[in-house]
Amino acid sequence: MKRTLLLFLTALLLAGCTAEPLPTESAAPSSEVLPSEETPPEALVFDGKSYPLDVESLSVGPYELQQLRWATGLKELHFSGHAPESWDFLASLTALETLQISLAAGTDPAELPLDGYALPALKSLQISAECPVGTLSLPQAAVESCTVELSAVKSLDCSKLTAGEVQMVLSAAPEALIFGSVQSLSCEGFAPDVASLQALPVRELSLTEAQPLDFVAEMSSLEHLRLSGSGWELAPLAQSGLLRLSLSRCGGDLSVLTQSSIEHLILPDASTETVTSLAGMASLHTLQVSDAAAQDLAVLETLPNLETLFLNVASQSAAIGNGELKDAALLDELEAKNKRITELEAREVQLPTRYDLRYGHPINANKRHVMIPKENGSWLCLIDLEHALRVAGIRIKGE
Repeated sequence: MKRTLLLFLTALLLAGCTAEPLPTESAAPSSEVLPSEETPPEALVFDGKSYPLDVESLSVGPYELQQLRWATGLKELHFSGHAPESWDFLASLTALETLQISLAAGTDPAELPLDGYALPALKSLQISAECPVGTLSLPQAAVESCTVELSAVKSLDCSKLTAGEVQMVLSAAPEALIFGSVQSLSCEGFAPDVASLQALPVRELSLTEAQPLDFVAEMSSLEHLRLSGSGWELAPLAQSGLLRLSLSRCGGDLSVLTQSSIEHLILPDASTETVTSLAGMASLHTLQVSDAAAQDLAVLETLPNLETLFLNVASQSAAIGNGELKDAALLDELEAKNKRITELEAREVQLPTRYDLRYGHPINANKRHVMIPKENGSWLCLIDLEHALRVAGIRIKGE
């Protein structure tokens, strides 16, 4: 019995080892359908108006902006209104050359995170906001000019922007301000952080709010400094390597500049006293002043290396208003003579009709002659007469 059971178990074991595995269900082919590409619209519609997809210039508000992803040839975009929820439409505008953003007044601070967008063709960027701005980060672009005019901004990041000229008009300095690569910078209405200016490779700098100028000596690339308004302490400029300085509405004593290296000085509204304080300035090569403000330029004799003087001369009407009656009378006489010359140049005469030459007349019929009714009734050559009239500036009718 035991032997029979053992043989049965052995046979069963061998059968299990040689049995083919049960077939498994093969994986069904994938039935997933890839989404088809979105079909572009026939036209762009903004504020009820239709525009072709190849439109090059648009003025839009804050609605339906995602349509702009189809306007890949757009070159000029003017946006006005409140800030949209997303600026992603900028990602498709690779041909954009001019971008103007104007944000309307609002209660909530606007956010303009534009640094995530590259605009390779952009040349001009203008951003203005009547509402407060929390964060403004400028796009990655190399522009010729950029203007930022904001009522209030907390953070301003220009690190990704390369610009030839940047003008910033702010009511107050932001808490954080990062400059990018800029050649000419104008800061109006606020005093920028000194540390950010020192590291800036700017060639021209314009400032309107008085602040210490010690940082100028650290700006090795600075060529032209423009200062406007009062309150400037100019003594640090004498220790800098600055070559060109413009002072507008500054006034006061400029004698501290006589020991500087400044070669070009622009003083559009400096008084005689201000200009006189430059006496003995040996570094000065070029001076620009106005004769209306500085009426005595005797100081020029004390400037040994002065080569060029630009004098902004007041208009003739301003001189007359100051009592120069002799000049006024001379001007009236000149105008009267010019009027007479105009009248003479407008003269026109009618030549007399030639007499028909009769047979046996001593003058050849093939010559142009005319009888002039003078006392002796002499004959004159018509060609000579016409020439004399033209030389006198008198026109002949029919010509």
